[in-house]
This record gives sequence, structure tokens and C-alpha cells, in this order.
Amino acid sequence: MHRRTPAAVESPLFKGLLGAVVVLLGLMENAKSQENTESREVVEWLAPYFPPFHKHPDRGDFGYFDQLHSELIEGLPEYDHRFTQANYSRILYNAKLGRSFCSQALIKTPERAPFFHFSRPIIPMLSQGLIVRTDALPRLPGDQSDPNRPVSLVAVLSSGFGPIGYLKHRTYSKPVDDLLRTYEEDDPENTDLYGSARTNEVLAGMLLTGRLVAILGTASEVDQLTPDQKASKAFTFRPLTETPEYSQLHYACTRDDRGRDIIELLNVRFTELKVQSRAKELYQSTLSGASAERYESVYQRFMAR
Repeated sequence: MHRRTPAAVESPLFKGLLGAVVVLLGLMENAKSQENTESREVVEWLAPYFPPFHKHPDRGDFGYFDQLHSELIEGLPEYDHRFTQANYSRILYNAKLGRSFCSQALIKTPERAPFFHFSRPIIPMLSQGLIVRTDALPRLPGDQSDPNRPVSLVAVLSSGFGPIGYLKHRTYSKPVDDLLRTYEEDDPENTDLYGSARTNEVLAGMLLTGRLVAILGTASEVDQLTPDQKASKAFTFRPLTETPEYSQLHYACTRDDRGRDIIELLNVRFTELKVQSRAKELYQSTLSGASAERYESVYQRFMAR
């Protein structure tokens, strides 16, 4: 038997009231959502353009550590996140000015330490070295039979090996940074070094054309700078005696209360997401040949400390 709907329910007045209630509830929910969004603090993340690690995450172009970072901040819903591109010199300059921000994947250096809270180390990374034209290897000082044998940058510069390119805004390690600074100050007209304010992609072009015989960079950049299979054989990586075997990768936030809180939250997230394993997987995918073999032994020693 069909039950008849009460006439009051079908009345225009009731339907109008019901519609008004639905609209009101919707407005209240939107207002609550907007209030929650507006109440969240915005964290500004500064990172350089440094492929293959950092590219343009704000445009959907993710480097390997950008991928890791996007996974991490999903677990920080109490903050909104904004990405800004800045080279390492600009990051330190902004910290000295007292700006509040964070940066993913910084190496802890004496110059940076007073201005940042650092997370616990995530993974070791092979220290930067020389990316050399393969056809110039026989002219490098020392025995080159072992691709993982470090070469001395001092010896290379003293030997007249040829012009070596480097980025003025990048930190290579304190001994190398000091050496570059001293070398340039002692002889500003020297032709053994070529400092650039641009990117290693620009220097790689000069390397391919023979204007440079080597550039300072990471083992990961060898393949990144020469995506063409034929060109990739033109470059070879050599570690340096002036740098430690590896550098430790950290997250960093400026030295204020919020920065400290974010680093504490991130340290918890590292444990929850097994970030160390994920970071190792992403980093290893950037290495090849002798560098990949060397990193595996470096990582095992790092974990055994």
C-alpha cells in the first residue's frame, strides 16, 4: 500500500525552508574550511635549480629529492607550503637577513650552522669532485687506472692541466672553497679556473666544445649533463683528495621557534616513512659505473657508524 506524503512536506514553504537549511549548512562548511586554511602557517621552501636533485617542483617538474620532499610534506598538514627557487648563496644570505624559511637537502657547513636548525642526517652523498673530459684523463696527475682513486685538485691546478670550471654560488667543501678563493685572489687573471654565476649545464656545454677540460660537480651530474648516450662517454668523474669521502644530507630551517618545530616534526616523519631507504633509492638511481659501486660501500660504512 502506497503511503501518501503529508501535504505539509510537499508545500512550497517547507521546500523553501529545506533549501535554505541546505544552503546555510554549505556556507558554514565552506567558512570552516576557509578558516582552517587561513589559520595554517605558510612555510616557504627554498632550493636551488640543481638537476638531477632539484628542478622546478612549482611547475610539476620534479628532481629526485623534490619527489622525496613532496612525500614528506604530505605528512605536515598543519602547514601550507610554498616553493621558491634560490641558489645556495641566496639561501644563506636570506638566513643572515633573518627571514624565516626552510630548505630541503642542505649539507651542514660551518658557514651555515649558526643560522639553521638541521635535521638528523638522511643519507650520505658522494662528495663533489671533478667531471673531466674523458680524452683528457691521461693528462691528469697521478695513476688513473682506478676510477675511484681520488685526485688532488692542488696538483691538477699546479700541473697546467687546463681551465676548470666551477660555480661561484655553490659550496663544494670548505677546503675546496678556500682553495678556489685563494687561487682567484692570488691571481685574478689566471687561466686555470673559470668561475661562473650560471649553471653546470652551461659549463657542460663548454666542456663538450673543449673550452674547458673539467668542471667541479657531483657524480650524479655526469649522466644528467650528458643525456645523449654518445656524449655521456665524453665525461668521467674523479673524486678529490681535498674533500671527505661523503657529505651528509640534512633538512634545515632558520633558527626560530617555528623552524625548530618543523625540524622536530620532520625527524619523526623520517622514521615513519623510512625516508632513509627512500632517499638512498632515489640517490642511487642517479649514479652509474664506478660511482655506483663506490657509493654502496660508502653507504654501508655510514650505516655501521
